[in-house]
Amino acid sequence: YLNPIITILFLIISERVTTKYFGKYVGLLTLIFLSTNEMTFWVGSSLLTSMIFSSFFMMGVYFILKYLRSKSYTHILLMSIFFTLAAFIRPNGIIFVPVGLLTIVSFLIIENYFRKNEFKKIQFTIKSIGKITCYGISPWLIFVIFMLSFNQYYFGDPTTTFYNVPGLPQELLSEQNDAYEI
Repeated sequence: YLNPIITILFLIISERVTTKYFGKYVGLLTLIFLSTNEMTFWVGSSLLTSMIFSSFFMMGVYFILKYLRSKSYTHILLMSIFFTLAAFIRPNGIIFVPVGLLTIVSFLIIENYFRKNEFKKIQFTIKSIGKITCYGISPWLIFVIFMLSFNQYYFGDPTTTFYNVPGLPQELLSEQNDAYEI
């Protein structure tokens, strides 16, 4: 029962974000496209990680857009938290480290490029980039510490993961071959 609820929340989050930032017709089209998509029904009917991942991703995108309008550094922290939660659900979510931060930093650089006073432009950019970096990196540090301690506990080496354990595929194949010989 958890994943259909998460799927409905994903549809609501997607519709609300697109309606708020792109208009009511775009929000309606987003809701129609997502709710009539066969993959949404298939993934939403069974407990897969895709809907949880997508919900956290949409919340991260929401807070990026909210920051670009309001310039509150709390939104950067929330964006980074939601992208980090997405990375906890699926490891391919780690791509959002540079995506979120580079989006905001490039927006600040482009916005400040058109200012007249050169001294204010550089000072504001360095201060903003410093705050963005602190708020944006802190949840990812927790993620990296957790992953390194997890790998240390289970594999004996913090840089070893399930995918690069030495001899693992060979051990599985030898166990299967031993089972067929009996």
